[in-house]
Amino acid sequence: MKNTLSRYLIIAVLSIVCLSTLAVTYSWGMANAWYFNASFYIRDWSKQGKLDNKADYYSALSAINKAISYDAQHPHYHHIKGRIVHWGIGAGFEEKLTFNDVKDIYKTSVSLREAWPDVWVDLAGINFILEGLTEETQSYIDKALYYGPYQQSVTLGTLNLFMQSWEYLTPDQIALFYKQLPIALKQNRLINQVFTMAQQSNIDNLVCIQIKYNKELVSLKNTRVTRKYCK
Repeated sequence: MKNTLSRYLIIAVLSIVCLSTLAVTYSWGMANAWYFNASFYIRDWSKQGKLDNKADYYSALSAINKAISYDAQHPHYHHIKGRIVHWGIGAGFEEKLTFNDVKDIYKTSVSLREAWPDVWVDLAGINFILEGLTEETQSYIDKALYYGPYQQSVTLGTLNLFMQSWEYLTPDQIALFYKQLPIALKQNRLINQVFTMAQQSNIDNLVCIQIKYNKELVSLKNTRVTRKYCK
């Protein structure tokens, strides 16, 4: 009798464990499916350089909200939601959420996984929009550089914020700018983006001077890209 009860108990426990595992696996699978649905829209907007369809925005937002409803502890889902809402605000489609809400969403993401440089640089960017290049913004830049010192998004994001604030940079920030600049220029995929950002901030001549006199960048002196931008 005891052996029979023990067997039933073991079977019951194993059944509960299996069902729980299946439920968790199902949730993760559904969350991932909705995440990929949402990320498709962001890739498309990034490729086009614009978001011009309101229905697409709300479809992307709905998809990422469903992903979060299935797995609220996944940091990347919150990060992507922040980016989607940022796009929606920029396009004028978001009617309720603000840049402060985007900041809170990014903070949720880093609270779930701190060592994610992309989120820190996005957090720096959104705080720059809200407050400018404040100490808080700089602290987010520092976090991004700490976790991803050679990551392209971090390098470009840092340079972009510094270029936009060039006249107000502190000596330490200027030194950091000149430290990050060669890292970007030595990557062929980033050179044109660096010059585009520099031209928008009217400091492309500083980039050209660095290419001319910085020994780290001697290989760029006579390249087609340098001849295009440094005349």
